[in-house]
Amino acid sequence: MSVVEVAFVMPVFLLFIFFIMQFGHAYMVRNMLSAACRNAARLGSTSGITTEDASQRALQILSPVAPADEISLLVKDASMIDAGESIPESYDGCSSLSDIELSAAAPRQPFLIRAQVRYGDVAFIVMPGFADLSIVGQAVTRHE
Repeated sequence: MSVVEVAFVMPVFLLFIFFIMQFGHAYMVRNMLSAACRNAARLGSTSGITTEDASQRALQILSPVAPADEISLLVKDASMIDAGESIPESYDGCSSLSDIELSAAAPRQPFLIRAQVRYGDVAFIVMPGFADLSIVGQAVTRHE
């Protein structure tokens, strides 16, 4: 009797554990994207740092997550927040913002750093229907 119970319960239990592991991994990737963007924005806010320096810092932090060619990284001017507008939530909306060179940014000028990766590029096993979902992290700060 107990063998039959185990035969029915074990696959459901293992599937549940697998989903918890996948969700935990995706959440870890999201936290790493956010941390890399915050760290790169903190570096980019200082004088003498170029946009390329800040981008390389973010990609360096994210190297354990995914190869650099799988990470979409944006460094954009976020001056619209001074006018009371909100930052676009989509990648296309953010990519339409104007580029910024951090070494030439004005004091107190806000800028955005956003990193995005496809779930299918970082998952252990890609679940059907989830491969094209995006995991996003971003940070907005002002130049010093």
